[in-house]
Amino acid sequence: MRLYQPVSFMLAVFGLFACQPVAGADGPPGFAATSDEVPPGPSRVLVHVKLTQTLPDGKQRVLCDPSLMMMLGRPASFFAGGGISPPGSVDVQEQLQYGTLANVKVFRKEGKLFLDATLNVAEINRADADSARVTTTGVRIVEAIAFGKAIVIPGPDGTKEQWELLVEEFRPNEPLPNGQHHAEAAGCLRGVR
Repeated sequence: MRLYQPVSFMLAVFGLFACQPVAGADGPPGFAATSDEVPPGPSRVLVHVKLTQTLPDGKQRVLCDPSLMMMLGRPASFFAGGGISPPGSVDVQEQLQYGTLANVKVFRKEGKLFLDATLNVAEINRADADSARVTTTGVRIVEAIAFGKAIVIPGPDGTKEQWELLVEEFRPNEPLPNGQHHAEAAGCLRGVR
């Protein structure tokens, strides 16, 4: 909230407000903010998250390709999957989630742009009357980035999957690289390995 000091009582009485902002207070657009209140550059960014799998014939198959729009410094997430119930004989109410999960945040620190991302793939290993098992593989990164430069993260040893992350300034009137528009959602496809 910005505090104001009236310049003239008479102007205020006649409905003409002339105010001066008090230094260091928040305020409406048009008033200067201190450099630590508004980060330089865009306030919204797009993060393209792509998960691919290398098939036995060497071709790449896109499993997941969402684009997340977020405020700079605020997290966003994407989940495509489901949940399985634990065996009925145990007293666990929470379902075991499987699928693809991406939690990302882009922030500025000391003039640099950083990406903080946690990327997981969880698959059902067993679901029967005696057991429910979900195996999760994932990676967490915090890395300095530049707009438009992709970060490629290979999957854990023994997997044929690869993550690719690309951060861009949010431009609402331009189509996404995959031909979609910002209002359209991209989905995930999980196959049997």
